[in-house]
Amino acid sequence: MDTGTGTFTPIPDPEPDSASWIVAYSGISRELTKSGFNVRVAECHEAASLLHPGAWKLSDVPRELYKEKNASLPENLRRRAEHFYTEVERVQQGAQAWKECDLEMFGRLMNQSCASSINNYESGSPVLVELHQIASKAAGVYGSRFSGGGYGGCVVALANREQAEGAAHEIAEKLAVRHPELHSRVFVAEMGDGLFPGPVSPPAEEGMEVRANG
Repeated sequence: MDTGTGTFTPIPDPEPDSASWIVAYSGISRELTKSGFNVRVAECHEAASLLHPGAWKLSDVPRELYKEKNASLPENLRRRAEHFYTEVERVQQGAQAWKECDLEMFGRLMNQSCASSINNYESGSPVLVELHQIASKAAGVYGSRFSGGGYGGCVVALANREQAEGAAHEIAEKLAVRHPELHSRVFVAEMGDGLFPGPVSPPAEEGMEVRANG
């Protein structure tokens, strides 16, 4: 999905029997307003304006201009911009890997994305960083990353379907040993067909009850 243009390109999922998602909830709820999330957004706006006066967001600044002028940015802003531009590349590479059913490559990109989130964007709480490390090292897991900014909530991992249940159990056990005080949960989520636009239903007549098929 290109949020700049408002366009999207559907990409078919791999064979349904090839992979599963593991969702590992840390036991800590996300509270972005109390985290550094808003600060990071402001830093990206500042980096964009320094790279190209009048630019509001980094997507307004061509990658070539960033490469030319990134050394002039303060260190913290350079790292925020580096995360943005490399993340755009990873999304493009990830879309191609998903299309080609290259799950190992997709998993590596997930790990790289999370590493950049930690090191360049400087997001992620200690527990979420630890959970990402546990998940990525579990047997059968291709890779993992935060869901969102990593200030709480979940880590999502891509795993070989045949090993997913075992990996989920391994992740849950290790997290429980390290943080018995947290009410964490780990479960396997199977892939579905997703949502696609369908025919628009006519408006209901007054007094009629409309029910959605669940």
